[in-house]
Amino acid sequence: MTTVREELAWAAGFFDGEGCCGIRSKSGNLYVHISQNDRKVLDRFKQAVGDVGHVNEFVDNYLNRNGTRFQYQIGSFEGVQAVVVMIWIWLSPIKREQIVKAFNKYYEFRRDKLGLLYGDICKNGHDIKIVGLYTVKNGNKV
Repeated sequence: MTTVREELAWAAGFFDGEGCCGIRSKSGNLYVHISQNDRKVLDRFKQAVGDVGHVNEFVDNYLNRNGTRFQYQIGSFEGVQAVVVMIWIWLSPIKREQIVKAFNKYYEFRRDKLGLLYGDICKNGHDIKIVGLYTVKNGNKV
């Protein structure tokens, strides 16, 4: 029998090799995506990360790979953040860098396209790129 920790370590290794994290260019939403021919491995990943996300079937015509494939997806900030936190300690430096870049692009999109404000530090002095967004209400940071 495997432990939760072992399953999370497995999930991190699988995501490290097969997954990606980024932002959607039009909406600016963060996402996690893994595509596979075998649904079972994606179901295992989903279960390992606490049943966060969705596994869907699709027909893949990309690069003449006709056939049914499966994809695991998360399309919400909260879902992506939850999964990243669970597997972070086992991820490679390259995958960690990809995730940090995705989160930074997410914050930039929200600032530039949506007009949400953030600076270098939050009202408590924490690096905002690590902590998250804050907004200004009645001239005060909240």
